[in-house]
Amino acid sequence: MRYLIVNADDCGASPEINEAVRECYLADRISGVSIMPSGGFFQEAVSILKDLKKVDVGVHLTLTGGFHPSCSEQNRVSALLDSDGVFVSGYPDLAMRYVLGSIRLEHIYPEFRAQIKKTIDSGLSVTHLDGHEHIHMFPGILKVLLRLACEFGIPYIRVPVENPVVITKSFSVKDLIRYFLLRTTSGVSKKHMRGTGIKFNDAFFGHFHSGRMTDDIFRFVLDYMPPGITEIATHPDTSPSKKSGEFDMLMNGVWKTRAEALGIKLVSHREALMLGKLEIGAGEGT
Repeated sequence: MRYLIVNADDCGASPEINEAVRECYLADRISGVSIMPSGGFFQEAVSILKDLKKVDVGVHLTLTGGFHPSCSEQNRVSALLDSDGVFVSGYPDLAMRYVLGSIRLEHIYPEFRAQIKKTIDSGLSVTHLDGHEHIHMFPGILKVLLRLACEFGIPYIRVPVENPVVITKSFSVKDLIRYFLLRTTSGVSKKHMRGTGIKFNDAFFGHFHSGRMTDDIFRFVLDYMPPGITEIATHPDTSPSKKSGEFDMLMNGVWKTRAEALGIKLVSHREALMLGKLEIGAGEGT
């Protein structure tokens, strides 16, 4: 049997993303959401999700994108910040600092812990963890996540290793480079999950085509879904410049008709955990 989690990332980053999540949930077009505690519109996102009675969420852990840290003790996380007191712009900057040793795990732990605790303290129930720009797949950073998952009793961490078939669809050299970098780090990181008891998805899609998923690409992904639990990361946004992208694709429902025709069942993270189909700290996935 094939099960599908359609997750909306970046909730809390902007009013337009929050509205997109709200509309997609009301239309039954997504089955999961990952909220960004460092986002400037986190509290608005919390209110929307509670109004929808969708209190099961993931924490979209963030160390990039110019967002403000959640840790109140900024002296403990100063290595993560630029001169304006916000996170570095993107993962290349973060990776450079990490490789050069200016960022260490003792800087990351208090910030990630603060983000998770902020979400829990808001009244939401955390079912899963993932990372903005998938930064949680840095091997060392994953160790921090595993520690925090055990500390807070969070059962699931996203592993974004995509089937190589994705590079044959809507090819981009830039995306190909990102794909191989992530596949390498994710493969190494999965080894650290063995024996931890933390569950993760059997397959993943949404990185190679991040932000540019179309009806055609989504149908292609569905056709190549393996048995088990597949998570697809989406980025719906009602901003005028982005509404005609993944938001419209999700809302028109073409993908859902295709999924139903293929016998693919849409599930939430909690439902997936109850199915017991997820990999548990072992296996190589796709």
